[in-house]
Amino acid sequence: MQRFLIVDQIRGIAIVLMVIYHLIYDLAHFGYLEFDMNVEDHWRYFRKMIMTLFIGVSGISLWLAYHRKFSLTSFSLRLGKLALCALSISLISLVIFPDSWIYFGILHFLFLSSLVGVCFVRVPVIALLLGFACFVISWFELLSFWWPFEYASQYLPQDRPQDYVPPVPWFGVIFTGIAVARYAPQSWFEIKIPGALLAYLGQRSLIIYMAHQPIIFGVLWLYVQAS
Repeated sequence: MQRFLIVDQIRGIAIVLMVIYHLIYDLAHFGYLEFDMNVEDHWRYFRKMIMTLFIGVSGISLWLAYHRKFSLTSFSLRLGKLALCALSISLISLVIFPDSWIYFGILHFLFLSSLVGVCFVRVPVIALLLGFACFVISWFELLSFWWPFEYASQYLPQDRPQDYVPPVPWFGVIFTGIAVARYAPQSWFEIKIPGALLAYLGQRSLIIYMAHQPIIFGVLWLYVQAS
């Protein structure tokens, strides 16, 4: 797979924004800030922007990695890492937030969307049409926000989960990412944002994702206990 610096840098930007978001979320959780980030619109839009960057880049990366040749080994490794991390997030959140544990967050979504999205990397026009269909379905609310998990609601937490990514419209973003990677001018991938640090962070996004929240939450918890 040819590596484009701009793809890593965009992922790095998403990582930085995500760390900022979770820092503010944890400060609110411990009472240092007084607002609900799950309710207030500007924080919800901020989260959606971060998700769009992560998921869109994931679609672009799928096309770059597998549109010429599909490697079962590398793809299985990708899926295995996502599955292990997603399962860890679910188990940890079940212990910390038993009434609102994470059963389908961003990592769970990336696992499933990678599995589905890779089937369309060689037919990007169909991916584009499917992406458009996802957005239309969401815009006209043809499916519930909780679809398809509403059919198993008796087995899931009754409170709003700490992190939830509805398949629709977000499958539309990964399908669009595949189409953008195929049809965007080559010059787009040669753009370079100043700062090597962003690319460094983007290349280690999964590790940072898994490590940053326990560190932030743990430090704040220790500070609260000490004070």
